[in-house]
Amino acid sequence: MKRLEHELISRIASLFEKKGEGVVLGIGDDAAVLHYDHERYMVLTTDSLVEDVHFRLEAWSARELAIKAVRSNMSDIHAMGAIPHTVLISLALPTFIKDEWVDEFFETVKGEAQTFNFTVIGGNLTRASELSISLTATGLVPCQHLKKRMGAALGQALYLSGPVGYASLGLCELEKGKKESFFISAHKKTGVDIKKAAFLSSSPCVTAMIDVSDGLIQDLGHLLKASGVGARLDMSGLAQDLQYQQASIGVAQNPLELALYGGEDYVLLFSVEKEKEFLKQSSSFNFIRLGDVTASGVSVVYGGNEVVLSQKGFDHFK
Repeated sequence: MKRLEHELISRIASLFEKKGEGVVLGIGDDAAVLHYDHERYMVLTTDSLVEDVHFRLEAWSARELAIKAVRSNMSDIHAMGAIPHTVLISLALPTFIKDEWVDEFFETVKGEAQTFNFTVIGGNLTRASELSISLTATGLVPCQHLKKRMGAALGQALYLSGPVGYASLGLCELEKGKKESFFISAHKKTGVDIKKAAFLSSSPCVTAMIDVSDGLIQDLGHLLKASGVGARLDMSGLAQDLQYQQASIGVAQNPLELALYGGEDYVLLFSVEKEKEFLKQSSSFNFIRLGDVTASGVSVVYGGNEVVLSQKGFDHFK
């Protein structure tokens, strides 16, 4: 019997439904939320990169893995409208990993800490047969700026902070033996935009938000389920970039499917009310209009035609 990630999370969450003191939000969003002081919440998230599940060690440098590990966590922090605060790092290291690799990893983390303005406050080191990297990150957010998956409403618009499908295409190119490309860089470096995230956090027009890590359709489904609504998407602009199309065909992939179901883009998907006001305020950021919030269901248009959706998306247990 195959285990499905979302079903396993639901089973675990059902065991811990009772909130402890100071808990604002527990299992079920991009991060947990705790009371921090009278004006701010603390958000907490954790994520792991495991050799031969998330990466092939021979294709990744220590620097690249450090960037990926940090930015996947920063994306969750930003999805809650928060500013990064602290990070704990745990490494499970095979014996063949040299000290120079470890030095390069933590030097890169130090640079990322300066970029995102967080402090590394601890962690753990242990021996293992495969390399595993786990980060726990915290962030702080003014109470009135907290963003959740719940909040999208009928008649609102859906936007993305950046394109989707690029990271998945980069992974396909890596698996085909290619070493470097624009899309491989998108896969390895992860498109977290600090200025865009800060704007979205402070915007009262943004009603719900999630990061796209497991595929657009899958993560959109989480936001829609939490909000009790549906969506109609127009993918015509997203999947028709000529360079993206040609590169997708070059690795025998459908560009639309990569955009819909490919993961690890780490862009922000969000709903907007008062759209005209939002567009006026955000004109310098080039956010991508994805579609509209509807009463129920999900429909997708591409090139004027309806698209039949599958249940694809990244699942750690498939």
